[in-house]
Amino acid sequence: MDEVRVARIARTAGVSTALVHYHFATREALLGEALRHSYARAGAARTTLRAGPDTSSATVLAGMIEHCMPAPGRLEREWVLWVELWLRAVRHPELRPFAAEQYERMRVWLAEAIEDGVARGEFLPLDASAVADVRRNETRKAFEKKFLD
Repeated sequence: MDEVRVARIARTAGVSTALVHYHFATREALLGEALRHSYARAGAARTTLRAGPDTSSATVLAGMIEHCMPAPGRLEREWVLWVELWLRAVRHPELRPFAAEQYERMRVWLAEAIEDGVARGEFLPLDASAVADVRRNETRKAFEKKFLD
């Protein structure tokens, strides 16, 4: 993301840099909106994963957890994008609400899948939000092991 330039974005979009700056006060604001759009599209696709008559809640939850791990290929690239968001949110306070929104979205997504499994009788009754928080923290630990060790 550090190589992204407003001039290149404007050229690709076929508009002037002045128009881009009219809509986005800073490059970070533009990148933040691009990330928001990207995450919203990916999140919409992910949140359609639901257990059905032929798919157990456990299978869906396993797929969701796998999707959150830094596996080689597309998932690893998505992980790098998450890392970019974390790092940028530290340096650019205007991105912090967006980062928090995305993490909350992930937590709700996981909690709803767990609640669905409880309702279907596949999982024992439990505090789905607490389990989702644990899962989110385990995802962060996997990142640290893969990229920081």
